Amino acid sequence: MKLQQQLEQFKPISLPEMDQVALINRIDTKYIFHASLLEDVLLSLTKNYSILSIDGIRTHLYNTFYFDDANFNLYLNHHNQRGSRYKLRLRKYGSSEISFIEVKAKTNKGRTIKSRKKTQSFSKNLDSDQLSFFREITKETQGEWQCSSVIKFNRITLVSLGSA
Repeated sequence: MKLQQQLEQFKPISLPEMDQVALINRIDTKYIFHASLLEDVLLSLTKNYSILSIDGIRTHLYNTFYFDDANFNLYLNHHNQRGSRYKLRLRKYGSSEISFIEVKAKTNKGRTIKSRKKTQSFSKNLDSDQLSFFREITKETQGEWQCSSVIKFNRITLVSLGSA
């Protein structure tokens, strides 16, 4: 079965309905598996998950600029699995063309807390408002932040039907 046909098997959830699901403060669990297993994995999830659908589209383009300091300390904190750490990024959600500056903080208890603010500017250079938001959230007052990586991908978003 083709991927798009498989995705049609999921009950759709809209962006306004997703606002009712706690995605800003959550526990992330990510899985890695071989692409040949995707059909079976999706099939096993259709009864327990809905899929984000915007104007009937179920795969969504994400463009992301990640920022770090000259020593890549944000990346190294992630790589070394430091308990309390954060990521700084600008993300454009392709389906809506809306951009946000986002700080994803990981607590030493394994929770992910995302703070974000809409932004008009989407470039590899942070503007003064974006820098202020970042400093307000992280309490970081020092540091020069530069674009350290650019990532573009298509994503499906599944939401547990048991979530509230």
